[in-house]
Amino acid sequence: MLKPPSALLKVPTNYDLKLDDNLTLSQIKETMVKYLHTITYKCQNDTRFGKSGDGGWNICMDVGILPNNCIVYSFGINNDWSFDDAIANYGCNVYAFDPTIGLENHKHSERVWFYNIGLYGDNVNNLKLHGSHWKARTLSSIREMLHHGNKPLTVVYLLILEM
Repeated sequence: MLKPPSALLKVPTNYDLKLDDNLTLSQIKETMVKYLHTITYKCQNDTRFGKSGDGGWNICMDVGILPNNCIVYSFGINNDWSFDDAIANYGCNVYAFDPTIGLENHKHSERVWFYNIGLYGDNVNNLKLHGSHWKARTLSSIREMLHHGNKPLTVVYLLILEM
């Protein structure tokens, strides 16, 4: 049996995030942002993928992300491929999603595939937002569509559009 990387043994697994049913959307967003920005683990090997500033993102490599054995989902690329291309050059297979940029499904590069769909809480073929109509799917539907249902996702990047 494979042992998890030692860094994983230091990452807390008892996260306690409780959202009250009576919270407003603004309160839920504020709670989620605070939760996501709370440092629970000090990364020893923080690696930048993509350009500096907006568009590139840091990934903690302490957990042993291995080239040729990593799957990255990138939601909301906004026509900035720097993160996707950089992590693909590292050796990950990247699946990029964004219904807002007017591109059809295509293979962007050797390890980057693009899908003209968004992430949503339901499977919708004609989601109307900001005067546009988009195709959107749940994360589990996307994983099923890409035959990743039983495979672990290494990185999930989300650029969230305000509804």
